[in-house]
Amino acid sequence: MRLRRLAGALVLALSTPAGAGTLATGIVFVGDDPNISCRLINLGPKPVTIRAARVLGNSPGAGTVGVDICSNATLPAEHSCSFAGTTDSAHIAGAADVKGSGKTLRGVCLLSGSSTQLYLEMR
Repeated sequence: MRLRRLAGALVLALSTPAGAGTLATGIVFVGDDPNISCRLINLGPKPVTIRAARVLGNSPGAGTVGVDICSNATLPAEHSCSFAGTTDSAHIAGAADVKGSGKTLRGVCLLSGSSTQLYLEMR
């Protein structure tokens, strides 16, 4: 039941307006003191506009972005940006909302906490 609520909260948190895409990691358990550091890379020939970079936790509003050079920015071809943050729960995920198509955008995040350290691809 708790997993179903968690999945429902993640779906709501990742919903975006029409004409936009979202890249995100899965939400995973990392234990106490969860942190995340993500890098987005535009591999395409055209700029990509990133509307917002987000850190997600167990419930809406649980994540806090501390460092963010991606949000409200246009990422030129073959350039990258990064964001990092934390959450007040033992579960954490990273997400980026993109204006238009994000087909050429790739992302990877390092998720860490007291019980694990993982690299996850943003899809």
